[in-house]
Amino acid sequence: MTAGAQGTRSRGRETTKRIDPWHVLLLAALLLAATLTQRLYVALDTGASRSSVIQLLPFGLVVLALIAVLRSRGSVLAPLWSREALIWLPYLALGVVLPLIGVAVGEYPFRGIAAIRTPLFMASAMVIGLELRATGGQRLDGWGAAVVVGGACVAAYAVLQQLLVGQILPSGAWYQLVRWDATTQAAYSGNLIFGRSSAFYVNPNILGVWAAFSMVVGLTALRGRVRYLIFGLSLIALILSASRGAIGALGIALIFLLVIAVRRKQVPSLRSLLPYAGVALLVAAGWALLSAAGAPASSLPGRIGSGVSVITGGSDTSVTGRLEFWKGALDMLLRHPFGTLGPPQTFLPTAVDSEWVLVTLQGSAYYLAATALALFGGAALVGDDSPERRALRALSVVIILAGITETPLQYPPAYIYWALVGWTLAGSFHRRSSG
Repeated sequence: MTAGAQGTRSRGRETTKRIDPWHVLLLAALLLAATLTQRLYVALDTGASRSSVIQLLPFGLVVLALIAVLRSRGSVLAPLWSREALIWLPYLALGVVLPLIGVAVGEYPFRGIAAIRTPLFMASAMVIGLELRATGGQRLDGWGAAVVVGGACVAAYAVLQQLLVGQILPSGAWYQLVRWDATTQAAYSGNLIFGRSSAFYVNPNILGVWAAFSMVVGLTALRGRVRYLIFGLSLIALILSASRGAIGALGIALIFLLVIAVRRKQVPSLRSLLPYAGVALLVAAGWALLSAAGAPASSLPGRIGSGVSVITGGSDTSVTGRLEFWKGALDMLLRHPFGTLGPPQTFLPTAVDSEWVLVTLQGSAYYLAATALALFGGAALVGDDSPERRALRALSVVIILAGITETPLQYPPAYIYWALVGWTLAGSFHRRSSG
């Protein structure tokens, strides 16, 4: 048989490669958890002023992670013993240990032990990332397909929210979706937000973080023209969320990727960037049509202008209010020098709305240091320039910056980040093993 015939047969085998149902199930579960977690929940009366919301989908990630460990007899966890894993493990470990100590010393009631579910879900997503790498080969192509499907659903619902809130559509049964949105938001918070789209999330800022994550993963994982599609879908969600933090964080993350490309002499040509400019113009035209029709999306320029005015010496009530609240919240460290141990929201009348302030309140300087190690270590990740490493670096930058005024690591889209951490660790481990 000639070499050409052998190559043809090899390519034929690659194209007809059977899809692994287990791999598809893991990706589907990850996508559902990242997009629909806040819509599937149970509200429990714990005797507090508000019911406790128990999200259901993340528990599915825990089950799948356990199955992955059992299927592999524990070998899937081998990359977690590598030196590179130490970038993220202290953050996850403190997330579990601190609430347990808080309950043990009597700072929190026994039900406060439930706070460990957040780092547990993060760790489960990371294990799923390890398993995805073990079962899906070296490419992130499957990730890209999942992000496109999720991006299309999220963007479509974000547009629909604008049409419904702006009363652009004629009366119909679909206006029950507005009631669904209101009921969901009310379960988590007393504040209802409708002028900005939130899609399947309870807050527009979470939609902005999803848009930033999906754009980064799509642009690094996908190949060919489908990248223009995920760019457009993510841009739609980002604009309709009107999240200033996510817009700024994504912009700097993309510049960060560009700087890395310049240093590696892989600068994209102007011709290759023109299609993205065309997609951006189409999205901008769609936003203009929505605004002209009376949708509340028209408030975006005012929000951005108000945010920019803070940098130039102006004032913004949202920013001013947060700064005053954070200043008062940090006074808690005088009474809790080692941090509150459990979630600081227990002692506060409202959410903290800053990842950095949150970890400082909960674990003082040591939890802050562990968080900084995880995020800045991820952004400065050395080694090869594989797509997953580029994506992980950029996502770390997004979280670092968005985390100033938001808590992106507590949001459902963060499951994508942790799964990507697992994928990257597994890739590094297997390359060293085979080398």
